Amino acid sequence: ANGQLVISAGNEDQFIFSNGFLKPASNAAAINLGGSSKLFVDGFFSGEVTMGTLDIGGTDVTATAAELNLMDGGTSPTTDITLNAADGVVINDNGVMLQAEVSDFVNFVSANIVDGNIGTSDLADNAVTNAKLAGITRGSIIYGDGSGNPAYLALGTVGQVLKSDGNDLVWGTDSRPVAPGTPNSSSDRRFKKNISTVSGALQKLSKLNPVNYDWRQDEFEHKGFGDKKQWGFIAQEIKDILPELVGKDDEDFLTLNYQGFVPLLTKAVQEQQEEIDSQQKEIDALKSQLQMIMDMLDNDMSDKTDSKKDNDNKKPVKLSMATQK
Repeated sequence: ANGQLVISAGNEDQFIFSNGFLKPASNAAAINLGGSSKLFVDGFFSGEVTMGTLDIGGTDVTATAAELNLMDGGTSPTTDITLNAADGVVINDNGVMLQAEVSDFVNFVSANIVDGNIGTSDLADNAVTNAKLAGITRGSIIYGDGSGNPAYLALGTVGQVLKSDGNDLVWGTDSRPVAPGTPNSSSDRRFKKNISTVSGALQKLSKLNPVNYDWRQDEFEHKGFGDKKQWGFIAQEIKDILPELVGKDDEDFLTLNYQGFVPLLTKAVQEQQEEIDSQQKEIDALKSQLQMIMDMLDNDMSDKTDSKKDNDNKKPVKLSMATQK
């Protein structure tokens, strides 16, 4: 035909070069370029290449055009994708394109996180949820154990305080001195039995040794002692006099019930007032007796004075007259 170049072999048309196209002479013809022994070295194309199957190194490329475009960044990333551990991801492994699973990234991150590599700016707020902190419950505390690993301390019971046993954190009772009771302290007679009146309070209190002191804060930091001068008693000394007021904490240190001194002080004041009243009666009696003695002495002195006057009146009066010369 006019303007065409036809290549024939075996009396059959093979190729037709026409209008810038090189194509088979028939749609049914199977045309191969090159062969097993004679290969094209390089091919240069400025337009599109359309084919049914792409064979690279003896392996058919089965990826679709859309999938190949994703790998070379030719399309926009798809959003809202949920990754599963078995999902594949294409990676460059030292120049070789391979497929890795999402779980491989988890293993890599876990194996390569070391102390100090993650800063506060690397984690979003609330990035670590309670679900990821195995063992934590409401009110529990995370602390470092003897091996430096996180440990959990469950919530204590009502009234317990957090302490240290020298190795770990523990819950215990409040070992501080018992504070005086409030006006609302339970004191109904119906709660009590074996009631007896306190006696000898003044004698017992007179044996006490009030002292002032400072807490040994440096040696017992976990006790939470203050740094101000204190006034009080020594529990070991009180134990010999009023053992009912001395107890022990869970560390075997002595405690002192300062509230228990209130009824003793009250009774001591009453006993002292009784002594004062008794002494006042004795003083009043002695004053009365003294007054009687003074009155008797006054009367006796008065009688003697009157008698002396009478005797003086009975004596003769001697008159002496002077004669002028």
